[in-house]
Amino acid sequence: MSKIDISQLQEEIIVIDKTSKEWNKEPLWVRFLLWGVAI
Repeated sequence: MSKIDISQLQEEIIVIDKTSKEWNKEPLWVRFLLWGVAI
């Protein structure tokens, strides 16, 4: 497992925000929690 690049992570979140209306409804901490589980 490689070290997480924060800028990369932010870019991924922006992409998800643009492509998923359901995801946009989730609080930011929930997004990070789900992202952490997905890794």
